[in-house]
Amino acid sequence: MMASSDDKNIQPLDVIQTPRGFHRLSTHDYVKLVSNLAIPLLIGIFTIIISIQQQSSVQKNRENDILLSAQRRANDTADAKKQREDDKEMARVLREEYRNISRSQREQDRNISHQRREEDREAARIQRADDKETARLQRGVDLKIETDKRSQEYELTEKQRILYQTQRAHEVEIAQQNYLNNLNLEDERRKENTLVTYQRHLAQLLLHNNSLVHISYPTYAFILQMRTRSAFRLMDPKRRTILVHTLYQAEFFDEPWTRRWSPLYRVNCSGVDFGLPPNHKFSRFLIVYDHLDIQQADVRYASFHSVFFRNSPSLDFSNLDYTDWSFAELSSVTFDDKMTMNNATFAQSNLKGVTFDKISMNGVSFQHNNRCELCDFTGTSLMYARLDNARFRHSSFAFLSMADANMSHGFFWNTDFKHLILDRADLSHADLFGSTFFNVSMVNCTMRGAILEGTKFIDIYR
Repeated sequence: MMASSDDKNIQPLDVIQTPRGFHRLSTHDYVKLVSNLAIPLLIGIFTIIISIQQQSSVQKNRENDILLSAQRRANDTADAKKQREDDKEMARVLREEYRNISRSQREQDRNISHQRREEDREAARIQRADDKETARLQRGVDLKIETDKRSQEYELTEKQRILYQTQRAHEVEIAQQNYLNNLNLEDERRKENTLVTYQRHLAQLLLHNNSLVHISYPTYAFILQMRTRSAFRLMDPKRRTILVHTLYQAEFFDEPWTRRWSPLYRVNCSGVDFGLPPNHKFSRFLIVYDHLDIQQADVRYASFHSVFFRNSPSLDFSNLDYTDWSFAELSSVTFDDKMTMNNATFAQSNLKGVTFDKISMNGVSFQHNNRCELCDFTGTSLMYARLDNARFRHSSFAFLSMADANMSHGFFWNTDFKHLILDRADLSHADLFGSTFFNVSMVNCTMRGAILEGTKFIDIYR
C-alpha cells in the first residue's frame, strides 16, 4: 500500500517533463513547481521516512516479535522443558509414589497374603490337628472296639481252650489216675506176691530144715539172705515190716548170727517198724529182741517204738538217721562209731547204762524222755540237739560238741560235762543239781533261771 502511494506522488513529475525541452517558466511557476515538487518530495520523504520508520518499526516489531517469539519459544521451550522436567519429576514422583504405593500395596498384599497363608496354614494346622485328634479318637474307638472284640474273642477262645484243657486234663487225670491205680494195683499185687512168695519159701525152708540151726549153715543162710534182700528191695515199708515181724515170730532174732549171715545183712530196712506201730500208745507190752543183727543196712526212718534189747544189737555201719526210739527200753546197749543216728528221737524212752561212743547224733531229740541214767556220750556230735525237758541222771558228756543245743527246762542231776563245747546252748531254767562242768566252752550260753545247787564250774570259757 505504501508503494502505491509513492507511485501516485511521482506521477506529476512525469507529466511536467516534456519530450523535447522546457518552456520558460516564471518564478511563480518555479515556486509552484518547487512547491509541487517539494510537497511530493516531502510527502515522499515523509513517506519514505514513515515507511522507513514503519519498516524500522515493523522490523523492530518483527525483531521484537522474533525476540518475543524466540523468548516465547525459549520460554515455551524452558516451560516445556520445565514442564517436561516437572512432568518427569511428577512422573518420577508419581512413579515413585506408584512404586511406593505398588511396593506398599505389594507389601500389604504380601503381608495380607502371608497373613492369609499363616491363617490358612494355622487353619490347616488346626484342621489337621482336629483331623488327627478326630482320627486318633476314631482310631481309639476303633481300637477299643477291636480290642473289646478281640478280648471277647480271646476270652471266648480262652474259655473254650480252658474248657478243652480242663476236659482234656480231667480225661488225662482220669487216664493217669487209672494208669497209676493200675500201676499201684500191679505194684501192690507184685509186692503182695513177693511177700507171699517170700513167706512160702521161708515156710518151706523152715519145714525142710526143721530148725534154725540148719538154716544158719552158710548155704541156707546165703539163700535166705539173698531172697530177703531181693524181697526187701521190691517191697514198701509196710510189707517190709510184715516180713520183719514174720522173721521175728519165726525166732530168727533169738540166736546170734555168725559171719554176717544174718537175713537182714545189707538189707534196705528204711521205714520198717521193728517195734509197735507209732500210733500205738505206751503200754507195758514191749517187743523184745535177743539178738537183732542189722549190719551195713539202710535203717533210716525206721521205728523202734517200744522195743527192748536183751543184748546189744549189731548195727555196725548202718544208717539210723531219723529213727524213732520212742517208749524204747534200752539197758547196757552200746552205739559206737560204726553208725550214724542224726535226728533220731527218744521221746518217753527209758535208757540205762547206754553208751553213745563217737557217733554222729546231730539234731537228736531227747525231749520228754522218761530217763537216761548212767548214759555215756563220749566223742559224740550233739550239735543242735534237743535236750529240753529231758531227764539225765549220773550221765556223762565228754569230748564232744553241743553247740546250739537246747537244754532248757531239762534235768541234769549229777551229770558230768567235760571237755566239750556248749557255745550258744540254751540252759535256761535247767536243773543242774550236783553237775560238774570242767573245761567247757560256754560262749554266749544262756543260763537264765537255771538251778545251780551243788553245780561246779571248772575252767569255763565264756
